[in-house]
Amino acid sequence: MIRDALRNSITLWDMRTRGERRGDRMKDIVLFDMDGTLTAARKKIERDTTRAIKELTTHSKVGIVTGSGLNYLIEQCSMLWEEFGACNPENIILMPCNGTQYYEWKDNAWTCLASENMRDYVGAINYDHMIRVILNLQSAHVNEFPGAYPLTGNFLSYRKSMINWSPVGRDANDSQRNEFLKFDHGGIQRTKLIEALTTKLQDTDFPPIEMRLGGETSIDIYPVGWDKSFALDYFTDMTCWFVGDRCNGLGNDKEIYDQLVVNGRAYQTTGPSETIKIVQEIIIPAIMRMK
Repeated sequence: MIRDALRNSITLWDMRTRGERRGDRMKDIVLFDMDGTLTAARKKIERDTTRAIKELTTHSKVGIVTGSGLNYLIEQCSMLWEEFGACNPENIILMPCNGTQYYEWKDNAWTCLASENMRDYVGAINYDHMIRVILNLQSAHVNEFPGAYPLTGNFLSYRKSMINWSPVGRDANDSQRNEFLKFDHGGIQRTKLIEALTTKLQDTDFPPIEMRLGGETSIDIYPVGWDKSFALDYFTDMTCWFVGDRCNGLGNDKEIYDQLVVNGRAYQTTGPSETIKIVQEIIIPAIMRMK
């Protein structure tokens, strides 16, 4: 029902016009995760990656599907369209918050054409209850492991369609993040927090939600179905490809990866350098063969 409503909302801004702008040659769209795929975690995109994506936009549309909000996405990836000789922003689509928000370049600005609201979906009472549970778990966690890593700020971030929970805090600098990474051992401690939150909410009548490891230091929390595969519903008339780094277990790229890998159009990367190789050596040649 949610996805039917989403399709209807996209119809309102005229899917036909989007197709006319795209033209016959743009029948493919390659979707990328951001942190760990196009960029190093919380870092800006580098020129080598920008050049590879620019080359790709001569063959397909490009979409960035990230758990981060729009501000972080623009902060890290604006070089793609702002620097001289970079990509035409009309060939790029921004999909923050797992794709539950959709932005196209219109009238020289990023314009939101679709968006979901988690608080409205689960209800204000349920939402407030979940926030109290998370805060209690955060307090119990840091008291259980005093001094294990620095505590910064911005532990909970509401991104309209999801909640991002970072035990160390989104304000952590590189050194503080690294201390948390050593403590977390690749997601072990965050997985325990996910299990604890799941147990607490199972004791109530809370609407079904999903939790995934978000980037290196956080947990993404959202209604069932609002994972990154949500983004695929925007492109039912196109051939979709995906590249991401967290495609297994509780990684937040898993659902979209699983949907596309069965057709050979999803790839797991270890970072921007491998992403460039995947684009240049696999995806571009494959799209060209299909023309």
